Amino acid sequence: MTLKTYVQTPLAAAVVLVLSGCGAPSWEKQYERISDPIMKEYTELADQISSDVYSYRFQFSLEPVSNSNVAQTGNPKLASASNNGNAFLLHARYQGNDLVTLDDEAKNQLEKRISPIRGMKDLKIHVVGHTDNVAINPRLRTQYADNKALSLARAKNVADYLKETLHLDASAISYSGMADQQPKASNATAQGRAQNRRVEVAVNAPNAPAAASPDSPVLVPKTASDEVAPMPADYAAWWRPMVQKPFNANAKPVFTSMDDLILRGVKHSAQVKVFSDLPLIRRTAIDEAEGRFDTHLFLEGKYARTNEPVGTTLQTGQTGRFVQDERWLRAGARQPFKSGGELEISERVGTLSNNSQYLIPPNQGNSRFAVTFRQPVLNGAGFEYNESTIAVAKVDHSISEDEFSRQVQAHLLEIQRAYWGVYLERAILLQKKKLLADTEKIVADLKARRGVDTLESQVVEANSAVATRRSDSIRSEQAVRNAEGKLLALINDPSLVITHNFELVPTSMPLVLPMKLNLKDSVTSALKVRPEINQAFKQLKAGVIRAEMSKNELLPVLNLMLEGYVGAIEKDKDYNLAASNQFKDPSKPSYSVGFLFDLPLGNTVAHARDQRRRLEVRQLIDQLRTTIETVMLEVQVAVREVDTSYRELNSKYHAMIASAAKLDTLKARRSVLNNENGELRNGFLQRLLDSQGELTNSEQAFLTSYIAYNIAQINLQRAQGTLLQVNKLQAVESEEDSRGDDKKLPVLQLRREMEEEQKAKLGQ
Repeated sequence: MTLKTYVQTPLAAAVVLVLSGCGAPSWEKQYERISDPIMKEYTELADQISSDVYSYRFQFSLEPVSNSNVAQTGNPKLASASNNGNAFLLHARYQGNDLVTLDDEAKNQLEKRISPIRGMKDLKIHVVGHTDNVAINPRLRTQYADNKALSLARAKNVADYLKETLHLDASAISYSGMADQQPKASNATAQGRAQNRRVEVAVNAPNAPAAASPDSPVLVPKTASDEVAPMPADYAAWWRPMVQKPFNANAKPVFTSMDDLILRGVKHSAQVKVFSDLPLIRRTAIDEAEGRFDTHLFLEGKYARTNEPVGTTLQTGQTGRFVQDERWLRAGARQPFKSGGELEISERVGTLSNNSQYLIPPNQGNSRFAVTFRQPVLNGAGFEYNESTIAVAKVDHSISEDEFSRQVQAHLLEIQRAYWGVYLERAILLQKKKLLADTEKIVADLKARRGVDTLESQVVEANSAVATRRSDSIRSEQAVRNAEGKLLALINDPSLVITHNFELVPTSMPLVLPMKLNLKDSVTSALKVRPEINQAFKQLKAGVIRAEMSKNELLPVLNLMLEGYVGAIEKDKDYNLAASNQFKDPSKPSYSVGFLFDLPLGNTVAHARDQRRRLEVRQLIDQLRTTIETVMLEVQVAVREVDTSYRELNSKYHAMIASAAKLDTLKARRSVLNNENGELRNGFLQRLLDSQGELTNSEQAFLTSYIAYNIAQINLQRAQGTLLQVNKLQAVESEEDSRGDDKKLPVLQLRREMEEEQKAKLGQ
């Protein structure tokens, strides 16, 4: 509405003012208009993400490709070209949003294929692009309308490359796209879809050598069945029961589970306390914003003594000086409204006396009861504008709750990582102690057979190995202590202090069973509950609110002012009587009506603020997209890491078993030599010692993968935003006497959900 309309139609301004407090705020509709399509877009993208983690495995085997595969296209040019046997397939790796660009590996494949025909004349080449049956991502439809357009773009990309590389005329090369109409394999599996994403090239040249014979190999994906056999589900390493026992007989062990340390951490950790105060601090901003509309009581008074020369007898009726004493006291209340207006009610009483003959009656007592109302009509008007600061404060408070959740989940991840770090270092120490003991046993056996079948040089060699392995175990002991210190620093439990006889003994054991993975569900979960995404949406909401406020601030100032009052004057300074008599004749009140209009020329400040806030909204939209895409990538990486770490764990298990078998074979061979009174051959002792070390290294590698697999599962929970839910933790607010006096402050604590349910049942 224009300024002219506002001025000419005050009734319309009043209607706008009333309606501004009805219905949903305009900023809420604007926010939904921006945010809903973004969430819908990424939800659809999450639906398209494959839940098959095997589709990310880049495994290939050599497989011959027959020309009949190419001839099935039905394209006359391609069919005739294939008669010469000059046809081949190209499987490029298309990643991200770039679905047509050839990587270096694909270009190398092309170079090998076209090398025999380079420099030949009268070449005719036809390229056919193919896709799987997965629909084009909505974000990419501006580039490729459908799979037909995508397959055509792939074919064109290869054709352009061949044209440039072989220096061909435009008439020598052609291309077409078949979309998903001619699949080589089933589109029901990730492996089949990978084979269907291909480009077929047919070359027709007189007397040209075959670019690819029927037996030419091409790289095609393997299936998941090529994996090694899974490790036994009930496998328990020899060190597992020993890790759960104290290492030092003189120590005072503290047996603790992962669950126990998590509860200790959320209760005592100084870092968690820092995070927990943030929502409480931000909530005070809500009270501050709502406090703008508190009722204000006021009381003001004044005594004034006037003593000044008289310039005219009309002032006092006589010559000399004008002397006056005035006392008054005013009390009342002001009430700001969310419409932007303010109502003030006040009562003023006072006395007035002077030496003027014209003061009637003399020695006055006076009173005045006044009601004043001020209401902005344009700038600053309306419930929506004046409640926006409250809305922003509430959004900021909600953002701080998400930040608390994010920080706590990251801290919980570090606590659990440190817990498994203690387990890891204790198990490694056991492995090194066992290696040292096995090596010392070899030395003892060698010394016992001195002069029989053992050379002194062999004893020296074994002693050297003992010394090296003893020093390794000493270093490992320190690593255990450091791991304990790191864990305790994260927990800050005053009852857990590293003393000379302190030992932390973990009772929780890592999991070895494979985890069922669903990438699509993990990404969907992150979109719904990941704190960073919730924060980004709420920051956008706050930005939209501020931008809508700036629109109001572009308007000129137009304030309506209404005032009415009644008063009375009595003699003998009787202000009490004046106050009681002021309402005796209510039909004759005094009143005034006015307005204030203010329009800054150029309105530079308001326009600059409006532009800044609109730019901030644009930035927040991009930040939201960046956050969502970063989180989605993080979740995908976390899911793949769980799968990869388990596969690595399985592989390390088989490597460890093979190393153990190798050592057993050498031990058996040595036993045979001893029974036959045969001398240890040159190098046999070293092979035996090396085999011991190899087994220990294999065990350590298996153990490291074992712990990495468990940490990967926890990290996936954090990436999904469900780490608090998995541990059944919820934030509960209570009061804490933090100063030792009556001034209690609120405190936000994480507690188990079951504890709160039990308290509710008991009526606590």
